[in-house]
Amino acid sequence: MLNYTEDIPSKRKDLLMKLLNSSIVSIVKCSWDSFSDFNEDGFYNISEGDFFRFAAGAVIFVLDNGYEIGFSSLENIASITVWLEKDDKGNKNEDYYEDDEELFLIKNTDDVYATEKERDLKGQKIKEIRILKGKPKNSKFDDLPNETGLEITFENGHVLVLSHNLIESPSSFAIAYQSEICESNLKQLTGVKII
Repeated sequence: MLNYTEDIPSKRKDLLMKLLNSSIVSIVKCSWDSFSDFNEDGFYNISEGDFFRFAAGAVIFVLDNGYEIGFSSLENIASITVWLEKDDKGNKNEDYYEDDEELFLIKNTDDVYATEKERDLKGQKIKEIRILKGKPKNSKFDDLPNETGLEITFENGHVLVLSHNLIESPSSFAIAYQSEICESNLKQLTGVKII
């Protein structure tokens, strides 16, 4: 029986293993808003090219092995989450993202809402994954998983960090580059490599 359960990365290593040595067909951001709605009042002030990374919503990795794996984050556990969207036989999660007409889907290959760096990830193999665990911000977070990042390294050397509150962003969950994570946050992270 397939397990579509959303959980923290350390409890879904089975899904992370599906990513390793697989090539990216596409990475899809499932935004709740279009760019114009998201930036309507000018509060967020992000460029069109950054919309793929900073729009509020989940991210789906579509892989050449047939799997589609989703990522987001949850405030109540201060962590990134991961789940199965679709398996290699075509079985889909009951809330399959492509069936949700309310979502604004943005692919990493988008000429307007993604940058060349993201477009270059198409066809790249994932070579390494590390779960990043953050130091609790205060005692209320002590008993939470605090898996605040997932660092994904590609064969071309690019490193993406699926981030829960690690960078300044319009939403708590964002796609970041290591260079965007402030020094104080970096010092409080410990990484566990997924083999």
